[in-house]
Amino acid sequence: MHAPFDTDFNQFVRAALQTLAYDVEKTKAFVLARLKNDKVLFEALIDKAIRYSIAEKTMHAARDEQRAIVHSTPRRLPRIAENYKTVNAVKDAMSRCWLEFRLWGGSKLGDADRKELEQSAGNYATQSSDMSKKARWLFSIAAKLPEGKIVRDVLSEEQVSALWSEA
Repeated sequence: MHAPFDTDFNQFVRAALQTLAYDVEKTKAFVLARLKNDKVLFEALIDKAIRYSIAEKTMHAARDEQRAIVHSTPRRLPRIAENYKTVNAVKDAMSRCWLEFRLWGGSKLGDADRKELEQSAGNYATQSSDMSKKARWLFSIAAKLPEGKIVRDVLSEEQVSALWSEA
């Protein structure tokens, strides 16, 4: 799993956020000022952020290319071949290339060790669980909302919080 920044830096930001009473704007200004005054930390974070960004963009581009072939019909595909038979053959081949599947951190399934698989599976499980809870929560809010109304006109913060707990 790739982390965008150092754990120590994440802890620093969380501590600053708590110290500044969860004022996001003040925390951003404080952290930026700290980075401007600490060039070594700034350079290290920039290096890590760039590496993380490159890994993420590469992983997403590779995944998008795979999805375009595996999940699209020939009419919706970009012109990667002159005839649909070739496109269908590529699509069929790609749908059976599971060892080329990109894991969370960008490596291929076929090249992954147990630790990488467990980390990737853990990331997908966490994301899935979080998204599933948010979906249940939002559906429960929507069920209480009359047509033409917005949430704050119908539900209080406490009611929304209770629905989160129930989701």
